[in-house]
Amino acid sequence: MAGVDAHLSQATQFETSHMLGALVASTPLISDAWTQCAVANTAAPGGFVVDRIGDIAYVAFSGVQILSGDSFSEVPIVTGNDLFSVVAEHEGTPATVYARFLRRFLSIYDCPDFHGKITATMSSKKVMVFAGHSLGGAIASLAALSILSSTVATTHSLFCVTFGSPLIGNKALSAAIIDQGWAHRFCHVAAAHDLVPRLFLAPLPPIWTQINHLFHFWQSCMQSPPFSTKPVVSLSLTEPEIVELNRFILAHVSVGEDQWGPYWPFGNFLFCSTDGAICVDDPTAVIQLLRLLMGSAESSIQDHITYGDRAARISEQFLLRRRSDGREGNVSSEVGISLALEALGVTQDLSKIGPTQKCLMMAAKRGLHPNLNSASLAIRLAKVTPCRAQIEWYKAYCDNQGLSYYDSFKLRLAPKRDSAVNMARFKLGNFWDRVIEMLQSNQLPSDFPRRAKFVNASHLYMLMVEPLEIAEYYRTGKHRTHGHYLVGGREKRFQVFDKWWQQRTVAAGILSQRKRRTLAGWTQDSCFWVRVEEANDWMESIRNEKEALRQAELWEKMEMFGEYAKNLVERKEVSRDVLAEKSSYSVWVKEWDELKRELPLRVPFRG
Repeated sequence: MAGVDAHLSQATQFETSHMLGALVASTPLISDAWTQCAVANTAAPGGFVVDRIGDIAYVAFSGVQILSGDSFSEVPIVTGNDLFSVVAEHEGTPATVYARFLRRFLSIYDCPDFHGKITATMSSKKVMVFAGHSLGGAIASLAALSILSSTVATTHSLFCVTFGSPLIGNKALSAAIIDQGWAHRFCHVAAAHDLVPRLFLAPLPPIWTQINHLFHFWQSCMQSPPFSTKPVVSLSLTEPEIVELNRFILAHVSVGEDQWGPYWPFGNFLFCSTDGAICVDDPTAVIQLLRLLMGSAESSIQDHITYGDRAARISEQFLLRRRSDGREGNVSSEVGISLALEALGVTQDLSKIGPTQKCLMMAAKRGLHPNLNSASLAIRLAKVTPCRAQIEWYKAYCDNQGLSYYDSFKLRLAPKRDSAVNMARFKLGNFWDRVIEMLQSNQLPSDFPRRAKFVNASHLYMLMVEPLEIAEYYRTGKHRTHGHYLVGGREKRFQVFDKWWQQRTVAAGILSQRKRRTLAGWTQDSCFWVRVEEANDWMESIRNEKEALRQAELWEKMEMFGEYAKNLVERKEVSRDVLAEKSSYSVWVKEWDELKRELPLRVPFRG
């Protein structure tokens, strides 16, 4: 399990997806997870079972679930709870899930029995696998997300395996999971023609009656052990409304990408057929394969109730194929796509070979290029190092002159040096703007904002350069035309880097609480000088203000800033230049002390 988790945590390229699928399939993870799902389906309808196999604890949710409520739409994942606050939104768009799935999960989560068993299991095992078949897969995914969102999950290796699970949430949820670095912890096993993973690609209200009918039929099969080896259903069971449902979904998923519904995949999808399996982790490719591989109503029903057979055969099929083909080690992209087509069982269907091959080739490019771009950025980062050195040298020069490099740059006290620093500022800004542009256009790996090299480099850049950006903003008088720097002047790149650093410090925990013994090399609040500029404005206003209440408000703001700055200095989170004798901050402190002696009785304080 540890090997699987470590391998899946790396950014994947499509040409390695065959080997990735082989790695997962060659471990007992899939077969053991299915065994637990089978037990839950037959022995714990509507509930879950907990068992231990070796060093791994399995929590399996039954596929026999009763979905209450009459809402056909998705709801914010944090509706009525704060379990999923970590993945509540992505870039301002709320993460949503299917309302009935969320309601069913919360009803299980609120049971004391669930909390007791999960707590006991986590205290005794360091590796946990959540699993579920059909509707149980949707519940298992939400359960895994709830544990991952809790702080206790940091000490555990957690994985989620689903079989024939429907999609549960929107694109924002998928993106939020990727942002958190959790996508590799989900493996969704999907039989090539299974209808359930495709259900929510079509509008729900028109077909909910048929979907309910299908769920009731499948659940009756699940409660008749051993359902994994149940004979293939006859066409007499695929009555007209089920056939019509299959046709409706097939027609809907055949439309273009711009017309796809709100539900979106996340994690790794292990597509399996009677000929083998492949692993795909690109969400767009997953949806395209769900469209291209959709089969008849009869094959859809058969695929959904025979995952037991598939789970038992996947590993054997991979081993036999590798021996017979002699394809060991790394495979080329061309061979990888050939293997994938064979594993999906489409080589005999000429109408599907071309579209499926195109889909897999696009997945290959999306998987390969981001990693190449990331490697290229590492080289370009090294090339802009002289620009950073230019600013470091400039600050050291100002420190030796007893000046603040912020004030020196704002006042242009050394024009020639200031010009060189200004050019370095532009070059660094262009580099980091390009990084953000590439990230937003999916040209970089999804885990890029968590890679220490770039997170640390972007944070250092922000601490070094943002004071210069602020100095330029106030030097040119933009604060008069554009308003407060934090509202009308701060570049988006600094907001993004703030978020990256906050995520890192949360993950690092107590590391951010270590006390400093000497002054920081760079002031740890990159917007410190904005606050100084504000305080200077308040200083001027309070002297001219005649209205007592307004004067009191300004006085209160000054005291709050003074206390904040004092604490920052005491924690040694400011650099040497802040405390320079002629720095804007030092001058403000002297004037503030004088003002307090001059106006102690003129300013009324609020009780």
